Amino acid sequence: MANKYLPKLHLACSDDDIRPALEFISIIDNVGYATEGHLVIAINLKYCSGMTEDVLEKLNGKFVHRNTWKKIIDAVELTIENDEIVYVDGSIKAKFLYETDVKFPDVISLLNETIQKPETETSHFGFSPKLINILVNVFNSNEIYFLKKGQNFLAYPSVGSYQYAMICPIMIVEGGFEFDFNINN
Repeated sequence: MANKYLPKLHLACSDDDIRPALEFISIIDNVGYATEGHLVIAINLKYCSGMTEDVLEKLNGKFVHRNTWKKIIDAVELTIENDEIVYVDGSIKAKFLYETDVKFPDVISLLNETIQKPETETSHFGFSPKLINILVNVFNSNEIYFLKKGQNFLAYPSVGSYQYAMICPIMIVEGGFEFDFNINN
């Protein structure tokens, strides 16, 4: 992997035992997808990781558990041998399993539906700080841009970054409240 890292996609996975499929990262056509239910992140691993085309090809259609991903993000080299991910970092070599049969949600359709929606304006919206923190860490960026599409927002660190997310806002009823910005009363 030539001293490159993997994006921290494991941070966008669920750790909820009730939804075990959301504990995985799905890799389809070189893109890693992770979701915890309120946030979906898509990152083109061909451009945003040190994975070789051979490794990406072998992982296409596979699922990597968040705990495995967390352990392999700093690998010097990754290969696939006998249906296992082989992690190499200096004199350390470890093997990890990946899954082939996970009922991962159809996040690609969800993302495509959101992308196709018209841009909308709103004066009030909010986001969970937890989700924003995940975006900052996964994108490895201090800047995140948001585009309102339908009821959701698309988020990205920069144009041409090969990574974006769909984030669900905190629902606020327009005109349902009046915030008093006078703090001197």
